Amino acid sequence: MDVPGIEVEEESTAGASLDEVMRNQRVIVGHPAESGAGPIEQDDDGEEGEAPERDDPGHADPPESRQDEPAGFRFKSQAEAENGYKSLLARTTRAEQENKRLKEEREAAERAAEESARREVDEARDEDEATGYYLEAVRAVNALPEDAPDHEEQAARIWAKAHRKIAAARNVPPAQPERREPPEQAPEQSEPAGSQQADPREIRAYIETRAKSRGKIADEDMPVFYGFAATAPATDEGGKPLSIDAQTDWAIEKTNSYLAAKARPVRRSFGPMGRGGMGLPASGADEPDDGKPFTLNDAIKAARRRL
Repeated sequence: MDVPGIEVEEESTAGASLDEVMRNQRVIVGHPAESGAGPIEQDDDGEEGEAPERDDPGHADPPESRQDEPAGFRFKSQAEAENGYKSLLARTTRAEQENKRLKEEREAAERAAEESARREVDEARDEDEATGYYLEAVRAVNALPEDAPDHEEQAARIWAKAHRKIAAARNVPPAQPERREPPEQAPEQSEPAGSQQADPREIRAYIETRAKSRGKIADEDMPVFYGFAATAPATDEGGKPLSIDAQTDWAIEKTNSYLAAKARPVRRSFGPMGRGGMGLPASGADEPDDGKPFTLNDAIKAARRRL
């Protein structure tokens, strides 16, 4: 019997059983012109299933682009990520600190080089100025009459004036013999405590006290002492800096020698009746110097004893 819409293709059934005939028959559902027409496929269990939809070759969907799968995260957990961040932060901090240290060292080296160059220029200028003042003083001393009774006093004043000019050019208080850069280390123990940062008035008071107590210099002779103190050397023969005590002692010695030499003509001129003084010792050596200044009052007293 013909069923409308169903066509059955039969193969040769000669010598075949009904079961084989049924298996070999292909049932086409629907009209061939209709969409979805085709044989009914059987499942693996032999049951009939729905016919799969056929892809239209003219309307095939474009193939889906295959996206690469992500390679995965570097850190597997939040704790590992935190540890990695801390490690990176520590390395960055160390690098910044190292860069800062190198920058500070470079800037310090540049400042030291600039300071050294500036100091060399200042020292050369100061040396030229000091040389001019000292040369002027030498010429003035050489121009003094050698037989002048106050030859040494005039020479001392000339040198003191030259030193004051040098000190004024260097912007240094006159009480200080020379300009010195403030040292970083503590001052020497031989000098008064805090002398490097002390007030100039304290330094002057200290020098006066030492001159009067150690050198026995009277108040009226202090101008002479300061004349020699202004020319006191700042270094010894080996170039080692002298302390304030050493410079003060040098000025004390020069002052006492000058006062003693100045007093000798006074002693001889105050002999009795103008016949001269006691004269020199038999050996021809100079009179013994006890280091004490011989004033005019002492000379008058000695003359009265002679009378």
